Amino acid sequence: MTRNRTDYQFPDGWGLMGTEQRHRWFTRERIRRRARRQARESDVVGVRSPDDF
Repeated sequence: MTRNRTDYQFPDGWGLMGTEQRHRWFTRERIRRRARRQARESDVVGVRSPDDF
């Protein structure tokens, strides 16, 4: 088994996934990370949500 040299926490069964399954997992993970980062950034600059009005 190869060593994980990234900050990703791969799901159980990673080694059994096909190329397309891994691609979908990475895509979803990047979207999740981007959304989390953007949420933190909006907190920093004080962007208000529509619910605040």
